[in-house]
Amino acid sequence: MAFRGNLMRNPFKLFPVAAVGVGLCWCVYAYSQRRPAASPTRTQERLAHTVVSLESGTATISEEFSTLEVQSGATFIVRWEALADCGLLPGTRLTIRAQRTSAERALSALIGPDSDPRHDLIKLDYFIDDQGRVVITSGLDAIESSATLRLYDVSDLLRAAPSRAEAAVVIEKIITEHADMGAWKDFGGTVGTFSVCGNKLCIVQSQHGHAMVVRMLEMMREEVSQTGKLPKFVEAPVFGMP
Repeated sequence: MAFRGNLMRNPFKLFPVAAVGVGLCWCVYAYSQRRPAASPTRTQERLAHTVVSLESGTATISEEFSTLEVQSGATFIVRWEALADCGLLPGTRLTIRAQRTSAERALSALIGPDSDPRHDLIKLDYFIDDQGRVVITSGLDAIESSATLRLYDVSDLLRAAPSRAEAAVVIEKIITEHADMGAWKDFGGTVGTFSVCGNKLCIVQSQHGHAMVVRMLEMMREEVSQTGKLPKFVEAPVFGMP
């Protein structure tokens, strides 16, 4: 009763308690609504599965990147200095239509030859950095910034030919002629290397190049499952397409 009487005489004593309660509720709400920590894998999944729409005629390349960033939920970093060396500025206007498609396809279209006729001479590309951010830059910068060594187990493919040596030659030819060909050192590139180490491929390539390597290996395995032998040639897939 004494406490109640004191409270009635000075109700402001409850304010600190109420403030703490509100603060705790806000912290719980903010924690429940937080975005999962970005990672290269999570960002790649987000680009592959998030549906976006782009339609321009008057939009600038900077505006399109911003729209795609908002719709995809990914964080975009544009290296404008690298794009400026290619003659592309934030105010450069593009013509592109990408309706109800994945963010990955939209981004590939945005930096591809369909959006600007000069892309026949200017190659743009992107990679996902260690913090899960999409970095858009020139093709050469993307290759050099994202080049890594990866090992690919191909023991099954090496058994799908009359000899391991023949299988290794076929696998190398298919991969180096289709997976980011311009990056291979044997073709005048700056980073790409290919070697067979036992039952594994030891490949240094850009992030884009590694994605293409995975696609080519999947296509070879599909051919082996259907015919029982390695193909001599496979049709090059379009990056970002199923």
